[in-house]
Amino acid sequence: MLWIDARSPSAFHAAHVAGAINLTEDDWESLIRGFVEVWQPGEPVVIYCDSVGCDASEAVAKRLLREFEAKNVYTLEGGWVGWQERKL
Repeated sequence: MLWIDARSPSAFHAAHVAGAINLTEDDWESLIRGFVEVWQPGEPVVIYCDSVGCDASEAVAKRLLREFEAKNVYTLEGGWVGWQERKL
């Protein structure tokens, strides 16, 4: 499973899911190489952004579906905030 952090690069560098890569709409061109280097077609991809109200993960998911015809693309319910709450 490949984790994608759709938050800003500064938020990603501050903390992220272990093994996640950073990929955002705003920085797509400079960050997409990191995705291409590690993604295997058919591999499940889980994308998250800040929280329930954030739509960045949906935007990245739609772009991966459109540009890479990626299958098994999911968004993490609750985003980063939800992930942190589950860890407690």
